[in-house]
Amino acid sequence: MPATTNSDRDHGKKVISLFFKLFFSPYEYSLTALARELDCSKQTIGRIVDKINSSMEGIKIEDFTKDRKRFFKIPKEDSAGKSINLSQSEYGLLQMCCAFTKHLIGEEAFSQTVTALGKAQSLTKERATVSP
Repeated sequence: MPATTNSDRDHGKKVISLFFKLFFSPYEYSLTALARELDCSKQTIGRIVDKINSSMEGIKIEDFTKDRKRFFKIPKEDSAGKSINLSQSEYGLLQMCCAFTKHLIGEEAFSQTVTALGKAQSLTKERATVSP
């Protein structure tokens, strides 16, 4: 008997993987490449993009055509030089998100995330009370 799959979990993993890829990358990705990488149809990628765009306030996935191919990217603000303060609870939420997505984003991306969390810890208001 073939192994059963949890289609909700698989869909959720695809949503997170697509968002992660577009949000943390400066590049644009073609519809075909995303469908191939996530092992799903082009229609599914379109539905996931629509779902992300309708549910996330302030973050929009750009959808454009170039050389008769459909591409996606999330435009980034240039935040170089800006400093921010994180509260202990905000940093804790970052840690929770990191732990929650570890198995979804892959080892390389996870190690980059842990490094970023270490850097973010230096921005917390109460550094002494935050553990890595």
